[in-house]
Amino acid sequence: MPSSEATSPEHTSFQPTPSQPWDDEADVIVVGFGGAGVSAALEAADNGADTLVLERYAGGGATRMSGGVFYGGGGTPYQKEAGFDDTPENMFNYLTQETRGVVKDETLRKFCDESPDNLQFLEDNGVVFGPNFCTFKTSYPIDKYNLYYSGNESFLPYTQTSEPAPRGHKPIGKGMGGRDFYDPLRSAAVQKGVRIRCQSKVTRILTGEDGNTIGVEAAVIPEDSFWARFHNFVGAFEYNTRYVTLGFPPFRYIALFLYALAERFAVPKRIRAKSGVILSSGGFIYNREMLKEHAPRYLAGIPLGSQGDDGSGIQLGCNAGGATDMMGNVSFWRFINPPDAFPKGILVNRKGKRICNEQYYGAKAGEFMCNEENATQGILIIDTKLWRQAHRGLLPDRAKWFQSMLTTLFLYTGKRAGSVEQLGKRFGIPADTLIETIEEYNALARNNGEGDPMGKMPAFFHELKPPFVGINISLDAFAGATLTLGGLVVNEETGEVKREDGSEIHGLYAAGRTAVGVSSSGYVSGLSIADCVFSGRRAANHASSKRLVETLGQ
Repeated sequence: MPSSEATSPEHTSFQPTPSQPWDDEADVIVVGFGGAGVSAALEAADNGADTLVLERYAGGGATRMSGGVFYGGGGTPYQKEAGFDDTPENMFNYLTQETRGVVKDETLRKFCDESPDNLQFLEDNGVVFGPNFCTFKTSYPIDKYNLYYSGNESFLPYTQTSEPAPRGHKPIGKGMGGRDFYDPLRSAAVQKGVRIRCQSKVTRILTGEDGNTIGVEAAVIPEDSFWARFHNFVGAFEYNTRYVTLGFPPFRYIALFLYALAERFAVPKRIRAKSGVILSSGGFIYNREMLKEHAPRYLAGIPLGSQGDDGSGIQLGCNAGGATDMMGNVSFWRFINPPDAFPKGILVNRKGKRICNEQYYGAKAGEFMCNEENATQGILIIDTKLWRQAHRGLLPDRAKWFQSMLTTLFLYTGKRAGSVEQLGKRFGIPADTLIETIEEYNALARNNGEGDPMGKMPAFFHELKPPFVGINISLDAFAGATLTLGGLVVNEETGEVKREDGSEIHGLYAAGRTAVGVSSSGYVSGLSIADCVFSGRRAANHASSKRLVETLGQ
């Protein structure tokens, strides 16, 4: 792994002595308290395990900052109430196309089979969902809707093998749903006796002479001290100004300086894990050195996550001997819906070739834009009629504020052109290719979209006529959201971290975006949080089992 601010010292075996005793112990230690960490802590507590959470910041991670969408299907109560007859098999058939073999079929089937149960797990721990179905396609629904198509379920080629069903479950609440999702789970963990130690940075995984995991070393700011309160204040301020951080990345370095100032007063602690350690501290989108090494083309994107997504959990696992995979996989989001008018246009690359179905979910469109042929480039071409229609998509009954803001930027940075030739010249696109592409598209529009190789719905075809408007939506023109998808390789039955030779590091687990999981190849809204719940519970179940305790000889 590359050196960075999150680098941990190399692991060594550790044996407690009278001069170096354990400072604390627990059955299960959870490192990081976001979506995967809180799911793991709850499951371990439900299994009767003494559970200790070590969280560097205040908790919540990217999950609390997100829209809080849970990708659930297979026949959830809210799908049924909204009139959709989904099944685990149908969900599997769809996700097979999105995940593209990133996990074994058996793992994906289990993920789908357990989806209704995982939704019930969330509800049992206080998260409130609802059946109000959003009838129009959107990147994120307004407050009155709680169920929506959060991926590409209703588009070709996905409909060739699965029946469309909405699976994006958004918690009931106002604004972004991350707090409505995460806060009840955290409260439930406290009620169940989970011990939560914030301002505690894990710096090393401790192993026995046999290589098995026996505990962790952490730098802990003393509870109730001035510096603990100061560290917490910085975290709260950063969370409340998170949109400023997204728009002004240097603000992050001010926060990092203040965190580091407080962490100078941390004291080292060695904590025994009698059953296992679960790494659940997010991905590495905020570690720009790691991103530069593994996925440099995405450096222009906006990091989507929290300060905890610095790769520290992945590096802890690597320093303990763990292997990584999919580290170059980054999800780049380029949403053009809402408004409905934009997908009626055409999305082309710098060569003038159409890129994909313009209705696609933003991460899928971003994936097409970032392949080798398109090289992170994308020009959305509409005409002035669609330009005027797009303004209606800015109204509060169709879009949230951040969607309207992005649409406004697109609308008023577009370049007008009276002809295709002029349009091509404005964007450096070969005119002959662009003319051919638009003529083919217009022919499809006149034929109600029949025979479209991209599979766009007939209602979203519109014959483009001059004057045209071209909008540069390339990654380097408008920095879209990005998040990392790769991580530590795990045993898909237990969640234990694996070495390069395929053997498991007994007692060391990884979950959520710290690990390779269901969403590590393709991403749709809610799939990462659903994987956090699935993988967090999986790791906790194995870590708190008697079989593991016997294996470790504790």
